[in-house]
Amino acid sequence: MNDLIIKDNTMDVSTWNIMVSQAEMLVKSGFLPKAINTPEKALAIALKGRELGLPMMQSISSIHIIDGKPTISAELMAALVHQRIQGAVLRCVETNDRIATYEAGRPNDKILKMSFTWEEAQQAGVTGKDNWKKYPAAMLRARCCSAICRIVFPDAIMGVYTPDELGAITTEEGEIVETINIKANIPQPQRKSEVPQDENPFAGKDDGLTVKDVKEQKGKAKDVKMPDGTIKEGKPYTKYTITTSDGVIYNTFSDTLLKRAMEAMKTGAIVTVKGKESQYGHDLEDIAIMEKQPSINSESPWDKQAIINIITSSDSLDMLADNWKSLMPHIGKLSGPDKVECQKVHDETKRFIEEG
Repeated sequence: MNDLIIKDNTMDVSTWNIMVSQAEMLVKSGFLPKAINTPEKALAIALKGRELGLPMMQSISSIHIIDGKPTISAELMAALVHQRIQGAVLRCVETNDRIATYEAGRPNDKILKMSFTWEEAQQAGVTGKDNWKKYPAAMLRARCCSAICRIVFPDAIMGVYTPDELGAITTEEGEIVETINIKANIPQPQRKSEVPQDENPFAGKDDGLTVKDVKEQKGKAKDVKMPDGTIKEGKPYTKYTITTSDGVIYNTFSDTLLKRAMEAMKTGAIVTVKGKESQYGHDLEDIAIMEKQPSINSESPWDKQAIINIITSSDSLDMLADNWKSLMPHIGKLSGPDKVECQKVHDETKRFIEEG
């Protein structure tokens, strides 16, 4: 049985005419927000509110359009979840100026626990905004609540975001104070047309960065229960996280960028990266190898720590085997105790991958 309470949103001609008339009168009244200055805008917001089950006046006061996208406060998202999904679990279990943690779950489903930290907010580049300086705990709660609602209850909130996530300055309660004309920091699917290495736009630029770590994460998007009761199965995905020497963690779904990052890490190459901030950190748009250090097969041996870093970066047994094979010439030049330690790290990494 579908756990989402579906309201009949079928609209007849009479209802449509009433909404059009109401929109025209509300705009003429002069009591609407300045941004809603035409009947068409008022009607568009009212229609979105109707999808969410909100009355017209509440829609106009609660829904804000930023860069063409509807937004609502995190508090309203939570209210919609509890109103529309019987037995839904959505609770804040930890909140302070450094972290917010929520638990959420659908009826008869496991509970998901998610946190949003001040460090993640710094990576997203939002902590310099006035509302984040004044209300850090409230802003962390809003980000965490919004993110977990979109994962666990996408059918209840219809994919909307909070105004802060789309660049607006808000109060502690989520009301908009100022809208900044910037593009929304919503992660987009990685393009498959990355710039070829020999045509890289940052050729000649040297930031002195190296790749310190590369990890692979496989997952599957959550199944979504549609209004007609059918299940839309989530698609599997593979995401890569790439950490550079300045401590920034980049996310990408591109196999091309993964290969470049792996090559740079194995050779110790100097790289330049191009990324953009998102609410989840930094999305990697491109990575260029600017200067290659002595390769792994060169005469210059690697030290123990460099070898261990590569061993522990392996996320699969095949990757571990390939790394181990390529590292053998360098391990052979280490002292006896260092060889033993590398072997121990290899065995522990293998066991960890097998158990995981």
